[in-house]
Amino acid sequence: MTESTSSAFIRGRIARLAAVVGVSALLAATPAYSQNFTTDARRIGMGAIGGNESEASKLAGDSRQYRSIGIPLGLIQVVKNTKIFNPSEDDFNPIRAMEYIANPMHITFNRDSGGAGDRLVTDLINSGFSTDLSVYKGFTPSPNIDAAGLLSPSWGMTFKVARHGDGYQGIYVGAGPYASVGTNLDIDQTLINYLGDPNAPAPANTTFMIGDVTGIQGAVAITGGYRARLPLSLAHLSSGNNGRNGVYVAANFNYLHGLRYENADLDVMIQTDSTGHLTLMPSSNPIVVDHLWAESGKGYSVDVSTDIVVDRWNAGFAVEGIGNRIDWNDLSREQWALTSLTTGVDFVKTPLAAPTGSLKVTLPVRYAANAGVNVGGGLFAAAEYRHGLQNNEFHGGAEYPFMFLEFRGGLRYSRPKWNPTVGLGLNLGKRVGIDVAGFGTTTNVEHDRKAAIALSLRINAKEQSQ
Repeated sequence: MTESTSSAFIRGRIARLAAVVGVSALLAATPAYSQNFTTDARRIGMGAIGGNESEASKLAGDSRQYRSIGIPLGLIQVVKNTKIFNPSEDDFNPIRAMEYIANPMHITFNRDSGGAGDRLVTDLINSGFSTDLSVYKGFTPSPNIDAAGLLSPSWGMTFKVARHGDGYQGIYVGAGPYASVGTNLDIDQTLINYLGDPNAPAPANTTFMIGDVTGIQGAVAITGGYRARLPLSLAHLSSGNNGRNGVYVAANFNYLHGLRYENADLDVMIQTDSTGHLTLMPSSNPIVVDHLWAESGKGYSVDVSTDIVVDRWNAGFAVEGIGNRIDWNDLSREQWALTSLTTGVDFVKTPLAAPTGSLKVTLPVRYAANAGVNVGGGLFAAAEYRHGLQNNEFHGGAEYPFMFLEFRGGLRYSRPKWNPTVGLGLNLGKRVGIDVAGFGTTTNVEHDRKAAIALSLRINAKEQSQ
C-alpha cells in the first residue's frame, strides 16, 4: 500500500474516532428521538414531542390527524460543505462533519465557525500537532462522556385476525435496519483545566491522556409482533379524540441478523518537555488504535408498549430492547499506531491475533412514558420521558390556536441541558398550513447551544378542517 493510499485509508477508518473530543457530544443526536431528525416543525415547536413514538402510540394515532412534509433546509448547508466529509481532502474536518451528520435537516446558525476544538482534532489526524499547546486554549470539553444511539425503524403490515366492534387483534410482520453507535470518552482533567484557563502557564514535563472506546453495529431486524385495540365503552364522554377511545397494545420480537461490527479502542498521549512544549521524542507511540471487527452476527430483541386513550386524555408506557444482544462471530483484529504528532508521518498497521469464540454486544433497555391532553378551546399539551441510551430525556410542550395562527412552545432536556423550542403555524386554509419552529441544539463539539430553524408543510385531514 503506498503512503498516500495508506494515509487516506487510515484517516477514513478512524475519522469518527480521531474526533475523540467531539464524537461523544454529538451522539446525543444520533437516536431518531430528537428534533434534529424529526422534520415535523409542529412537533419540534412543542419540544420535539413524538420524535420516537412507541408502536402502541402509533396505533393510537394523534387526536389531530394530519400529514407533515418536512422541508430539509439544513441539507443546503451539508451539500455546500461536502469536502469536510472526505478524508482525502485538505478541508476534511471530522468535528464539523459529525456536527452536520448529527443535525442534517435544519438550518443551524454559526455552524461553519471553527474553533480550538476543530484545530486540535484536525491536527491530531494530520500529524500536524502544534508544539505550543496554548494555540488550543479555549477548548473545554467534558472530562467523561458515555453516550449511545440507536436507529431501528420497522416497515411492515398488521394482519387483523380477530375483530370486536371497534377493537381488533392482529399479527405484525415487518423488517428494517438496526444500527447502533456507542462511545465512552475520557479526557485528562488537567489538560481541560489548562486549555480552559487563558492565564495558566505551560505544563512542563506532563503527560496528558485521552481515551475513547467506540462501537458500531449494523444489522437487519426481522420482526414478528402482536397488535391489539381493546375498545372502551365511553359513549357518555365527548368525542374530542376522533373516536380513538381504547387500550392499545403492541409487542415485537426482533430477530437481528448482524452485517457489520466495528470497535476501536483509541488512546492518545500528549507529552510535554521541560519548557512546557510538546516533546519531539515521546516515551511511546502518541496515538494507538486497537481495531476489532466482524461481519457476521445473530441476536434478538423484544419491545412491548401500551397506550390508553380516554376522551381528551392519552397516556402510554413502553419498554424496548428487552434481552437485546447480538453475538458476533469470526472476529478480526489489528492495531494502528502513529509515532509522531508533529512530523506528518503515516499510521503503521500491525495485525493482531483475534479473540476466539463469539463476542456478545448488548444495549441498555429503554423505558418511555408519555401523556397528552386536549384542554379545550384548541389548547393541547403533551409531555414525554425516556430513560436508556441517553440516560434521562424529557420533551414537553403546548399548542394554542388563535384565528389563522397557532402558537407553540416547549422544552427539551438531554445530556444534561435544557433547550427551549418555539413554533408558529400559519393556516392557509382549512386543509393546508405552514409550520416553522426555532429551537436550541447542542450537537457540537463543545456542547454550546446554537439556534436552529425547522420548516414543514402541514396537510390536515378532512375531519380536522377548522
